[in-house]
Amino acid sequence: MRIAGKPSPELYNLENDISESANVLEQHPDIASKLRTYALEFEKELDKNTRPAAFVKNPKPLSK
Repeated sequence: MRIAGKPSPELYNLENDISESANVLEQHPDIASKLRTYALEFEKELDKNTRPAAFVKNPKPLSK
């Protein structure tokens, strides 16, 4: 599954494939589903707790 503007998800068995050469995502749909769910929950949490950047007109240093 590819989401526009985002990299394709990947899953590696680092115990046996330290070079990350074999994507095992399709062999482990249960793990992929859990990770996708965690990522979506995390994105929702970030969206809920973000705020716009603050800008100050004519900023001045706190000390000289």
